[in-house]
Amino acid sequence: MTTNLVVFLGFDPNDEGQILPILEARLKDSIRICKENPGSMLLLMGSHTFRAKGPNIPDLALAMGKYIEGHAPDLLKTTKLILENKSTSTVEELCFLKDFSKRQGGDPQITVIASEFFADRVKLYAEYILGDAEGVNFIASAVPEEGKGEFEKIEEDKLAKAREWLSRHEKGNSKIILREQKAFEKKIISGEIIHPHIV
Repeated sequence: MTTNLVVFLGFDPNDEGQILPILEARLKDSIRICKENPGSMLLLMGSHTFRAKGPNIPDLALAMGKYIEGHAPDLLKTTKLILENKSTSTVEELCFLKDFSKRQGGDPQITVIASEFFADRVKLYAEYILGDAEGVNFIASAVPEEGKGEFEKIEEDKLAKAREWLSRHEKGNSKIILREQKAFEKKIISGEIIHPHIV
């Protein structure tokens, strides 16, 4: 039996743990897909962005789980929720997904949910991290019109740089890609690199 694995890529809540519109749109799509496919596993991914500082940062996966419990409690009867609250970037989330799907055995049908302005970069990351993303379904969740143009402009530059970076790598070599991502994050945190933050 093929398992339907719905993978939710997180987006930080605000400092009080409130779910923001971009994140809520992804959650609504996740709920809809799981209701359409009873027996699914829903993998809620992310702790918080690697840029976050301070001891009281909301746990992203936990905040998403609470949202589902509050807005779609019936979903818990037909869907298994799995919280992954260690990853701090999309690259790290997809590396976790690679290992997780292997541990499940068989050939799970994977659906990845991200925001529409971010979907192309997620596909690119998945292609290089998973080695072959041909069988993966990607859902591009809508984002509010306010600020959408700014998101798209920033993302255009990020996507171009991601293509340049990953073109130097063999597809499927996730360990090296993750190691370089972590080194890149340290440069952002130190201020050595300016990297606009959206997702």
